[in-house]
Amino acid sequence: SLSKMLDLIQDVFLKEQYISRENVMKVTTGKAGDASDLPVISQHRAVEPFDRCKLCTLLPPCQHVTMEELIQRGIARRKELPRYKVGSMSCPSFVRYGYCVMFNEHGHCSLDHPKNLHVVKKFAVRCPQCSIV
Repeated sequence: SLSKMLDLIQDVFLKEQYISRENVMKVTTGKAGDASDLPVISQHRAVEPFDRCKLCTLLPPCQHVTMEELIQRGIARRKELPRYKVGSMSCPSFVRYGYCVMFNEHGHCSLDHPKNLHVVKKFAVRCPQCSIV
């Protein structure tokens, strides 16, 4: 009957296409919910895509915007991202890439940004003369 077909279509949609954490993790890692396969992102990832430097028009890091400044901006941005109650829909951009396009462009996002979906790689500071860590 038509109602059974619609129920089956709804089940398939919720299982495969609905933007849930499990379905987004399937796309990014190939497996749903496996904690050992969390994506590794850098500390400055939260402020991507970078704006061009106002002085030299290059993408950072440049001589005017250092990597340390980008890292500080990224750490601050991750703290600014909104969190909502448990069970709310996660931001697919944040889950996949580690940054929220909506928040970076407009300053707000109505979706949740769980901080435990990524492994944040610490930046190793190098010596400016010999480049040893």
